[in-house]
Amino acid sequence: MKQEEESKRSFISRIQLSHLYFAYVVLLAVISIILIAGARQSEHSIVYMQEITEEYAAGQDAINELMDASDYLTEQSRVFVVTGDPESGHLYQEEIEINRRRDRSLATIRDFHIDEHVITSVEKALDASNELAKTEYYAMLLAASGHGLEKDVYESFTGGAVLSEKDRKLSGADKVKKATRLVFDENYNDMKSEIRTDVADSLEQLLDKLKERQIESYEQANELFKREHILFVIVLAATFIMAILTAVMVIMPLRKSTEKIMRNEPLSTHGSSEFYCLAEAYNGMLAATRKHQEKLSYEATHDELTGLHNRKLFEQKKDELTDEDIAMLILDIDHFKEVNDTYGHETGDKVLKKVGSILSSSFRIEDYVCRIGGDEFAVIMRQMTPDLEYVVRDKINKVQEKLLPKDDLPKTTLSIGAAFSSDCGPEDNLFKLADKTLYSVKAGGRDGYAFYSELQETGYDR
Repeated sequence: MKQEEESKRSFISRIQLSHLYFAYVVLLAVISIILIAGARQSEHSIVYMQEITEEYAAGQDAINELMDASDYLTEQSRVFVVTGDPESGHLYQEEIEINRRRDRSLATIRDFHIDEHVITSVEKALDASNELAKTEYYAMLLAASGHGLEKDVYESFTGGAVLSEKDRKLSGADKVKKATRLVFDENYNDMKSEIRTDVADSLEQLLDKLKERQIESYEQANELFKREHILFVIVLAATFIMAILTAVMVIMPLRKSTEKIMRNEPLSTHGSSEFYCLAEAYNGMLAATRKHQEKLSYEATHDELTGLHNRKLFEQKKDELTDEDIAMLILDIDHFKEVNDTYGHETGDKVLKKVGSILSSSFRIEDYVCRIGGDEFAVIMRQMTPDLEYVVRDKINKVQEKLLPKDDLPKTTLSIGAAFSSDCGPEDNLFKLADKTLYSVKAGGRDGYAFYSELQETGYDR
């Protein structure tokens, strides 16, 4: 009888153990399924982050393409106005009607459904470029008439422009002169600056939107990590061994990774194979994102051709350093237009790069060396007062020495105007003082430099 009771208790015990084991297995199976789903969702999140990075990179390329097309139209219209070569006019119209890079850039941005503010900035840039095209069409028509071209030669690339009665009465030389002024004067350059500003704004807004969507994606990933953490704690309650493995292979890496994600740092690849794949994908995305962010930031403040700071940064620093002792140099390449006309724009670009390289290597790291126009450069020298004028002179002399011909490029000289912030009165503008000094150097024969204080002594500044 006793033996039968023990056998019964043993049977009951085995059933209870089997039930517990079955419940444990079911629990592990459910948790495993949930973990696998979470891992897949994490992978989808990483893929999504990669996709938005690629999408915004393509958007950046499209925006830059619009600026490139606008600059190309400017170049071709200027070449035609100066030379009267119909080929430049046909290339201009080919860009407008066939290549249509500006329109395609806007279409690309719209297709990506990027933030409306970005689209608006790109549309503003395109509208400004189209408005500028009207001036270019008119200038090319005026130049075509001035160069004596037949109507059937230029009619296809003047956009239906009609000369005013006053302009029709001008001589051929005066027509060419006015056409040249239309595409090189301050109004034209201001419109180009407006286009560049709109493009820069759209790039900045594009970067901001990218950061916003990345943060959102990071937060979603963080929620996934927290949910998985809870599941691993449940596994810890079920078995000590499972808890140890989970802590070593998953929980600890996830905790550290969450902190690194918040600090925008690469993830460690230690842990389970799933986490290794996740960390590898995230690290690849993070590296690509940083690279694009650095590129966007660099392009927003640097000149593409010379690598120097651009006009935007110059204007920013000029305004920021108003309370600091500085010296400002404005530099022009002498007869640069003749270099382009005689040797071509490729040689002209090499001259610009050469001058940019010499200026960059001749000034201190705390100084700002900028390209602010076609052949116009500027240098802001910090912590400079008139008693240190000899330092500025020494820098200029070294620049002139380095410009001495040592290669196959045309001889290059500079006209330089310099002024100190202490030269400014209550109503003065340091840039204008340096610029006025530059023009005095040009008027005196170019290939030299002068300080604003010297103009004051001679009375030239009046």
